[in-house]
Amino acid sequence: MKKIILLFILPLLFSTLASGETAYIAEIDDTINSGTFEYVKGVMEQAEKNDAAFIIIKLNTEGGLLKPTQKIVDLLLNSEVRSIVYIYKSGGWAFSAGTYILLAADTAVVHPSASIGAAQPIPADEKIVKASTSWIRGISEQRKRPANITEKFVSENLALTGKEALEKGVIDFTAVTLEEILEKFEISETKIVERGFINKFFSLISNPQLASLLLSLGILALFFGFYTGSIEITAPVGVIALAIGLWGIGSISFSVLGLILILLGVGLIIIELLNPGISVYGVAGAIALLIGIFTIDTEPLLRKELFSAINTFVLGLAIAAAAFFILVATKVAKVRKRPVVSGKGRLIGMKALVIESLKPKGLVKLEGEIWTAEADARKTFKKGSSVKVKGVRGNTLIVN
Repeated sequence: MKKIILLFILPLLFSTLASGETAYIAEIDDTINSGTFEYVKGVMEQAEKNDAAFIIIKLNTEGGLLKPTQKIVDLLLNSEVRSIVYIYKSGGWAFSAGTYILLAADTAVVHPSASIGAAQPIPADEKIVKASTSWIRGISEQRKRPANITEKFVSENLALTGKEALEKGVIDFTAVTLEEILEKFEISETKIVERGFINKFFSLISNPQLASLLLSLGILALFFGFYTGSIEITAPVGVIALAIGLWGIGSISFSVLGLILILLGVGLIIIELLNPGISVYGVAGAIALLIGIFTIDTEPLLRKELFSAINTFVLGLAIAAAAFFILVATKVAKVRKRPVVSGKGRLIGMKALVIESLKPKGLVKLEGEIWTAEADARKTFKKGSSVKVKGVRGNTLIVN
């Protein structure tokens, strides 16, 4: 009996011992911005939730914004999951912001021919340089890296290849392929977390150049509105651009951005519903709502049921508002095409009977009333002929 039990238990035991660790992989190949932070945070949360042993960040970047970089560094320094940052491209780099992220990892790995460093802030103001030097020193000391070398990345704009960085003890080892890392840490299972549409969208709008442009457009829209007295038109667009721009440069959190956009969107749609038609309020409100609900999708602390309810409600509101605007716009267009049915304008297009020859002026009879009429100077209409009203000038009908 014992032999039979062992026959079942031993294979399970050996398979458990033989199974390696799991690693979640994030790939960053662009500028570090607010969208990058949200992406890394999402991967980190998935790794922690599923008890993964490692998070591997494959990195290739020329730098990026300060605040998102600070947030990513804090994630790496305080995560329960062991982090590996790998500068993976031959001839690739991790300059500026990328260097801070690399040094903050539990394990720093660089391709032998990749480059790191060149982290001096621009402009190289003495106060900013000192603050940045202190920050990189603190990271290095926490990760037991040679601060006397890493400080030079900031103070002297030092840059090193992966091979040079290993020789100076700045990184833990070099690797040409990811497989070398997986083998070294006995990682048997990897899960690559790709950026979804939502994250790609927010990464795009948090691009430093675009974020700066949105900030400028937002300020200009509000200034133009106040200056010209058309603030009610420019304000919705200005506030949306300003909010996204502020988040893009890291001045407000993702949650705050979402709250601003959702509240703004609901408010604008209410204004639109109180003044039926199609205007900047309705369009801007629908856009704000749609962008706002995307931010809810990234909130890990929001209960799934609550998220589904909020998401469904807000998305339904946005769709209903869009359908309402289309319906109203269609009806308005139809009304504009109809002939005028009140006032003198209703006479346009009607036929009148000439009772006194038009040379070019004379008299016509229309709906039982006698009108003074005037025709083209080159034309003559005899008594008894029929003319068509093409306009009204005071009490005179313009006919042809």
